[in-house]
Amino acid sequence: METIGSRITQLRKAKGWSQSHLAGVIEICTDTKITQQSIQQIESGETKNPRHLEDFATALDVSEKYLRFGED
Repeated sequence: METIGSRITQLRKAKGWSQSHLAGVIEICTDTKITQQSIQQIESGETKNPRHLEDFATALDVSEKYLRFGED
């Protein structure tokens, strides 16, 4: 079953980005600070309903709906 975390992981890896790089892109694009550790927890499923999901969507150039449900 796909999760928010697995979709973020797939999108991040497709761009060739590390978790730290994604954190930097989020900060540049949205002025929101997210740590690499927070991204790891989201991707692993430890954090199931992450705050700032809109910021992830902006940085990864997808809709928030896609991250939540796997559809646009």
